[in-house]
Amino acid sequence: EYAYRIDGPYDMKKGLLFLLLFIGLIFVSCSTKTTEYTITYHVDTNENTVTAITYAKDFILEKTNLPSATKEGYGIAGWYVDSNYTTQVKFPYTVTKDEYFYAKWAKLHKVSFSVNGTIFSTEEVMDEHTLSRKDAPTIEGGTFINWYVDSVCQIPYDFESKVYSDFTLY
Repeated sequence: EYAYRIDGPYDMKKGLLFLLLFIGLIFVSCSTKTTEYTITYHVDTNENTVTAITYAKDFILEKTNLPSATKEGYGIAGWYVDSNYTTQVKFPYTVTKDEYFYAKWAKLHKVSFSVNGTIFSTEEVMDEHTLSRKDAPTIEGGTFINWYVDSVCQIPYDFESKVYSDFTLY
């Protein structure tokens, strides 16, 4: 059988002061929680090509959510968190703080696909990237075997090799 009591107005003031401090700390800690963050996109070395977008905290950023940017003859090879392009952004990316993203551009190369002397299609491939295998064309009276680097179809193209220039496959 224990009883507690407050002895006098001094103890009541201490209790009230403690309660006010506690409520104040809760208010401050709740009000400083950020619910939005800004990602600033640098799409070129020119500072005039900067886009800032605000996202909700923990937003899942996909490559398809990024701002569009074009540069004649180039494609974006990746986004980086530093201007020296040493740390690449991994997608999907969870937004948890304010961040700067820098676009790394790569030269685009044209790869043409020729069938019986006629260009079947053309694709653009970024420098130092691999070419995706093109579906076999339908050839009346013939059977498609492979894509070749030479017009007499002797040297098969290696789709694991990186592209460094424009060329035609046969």
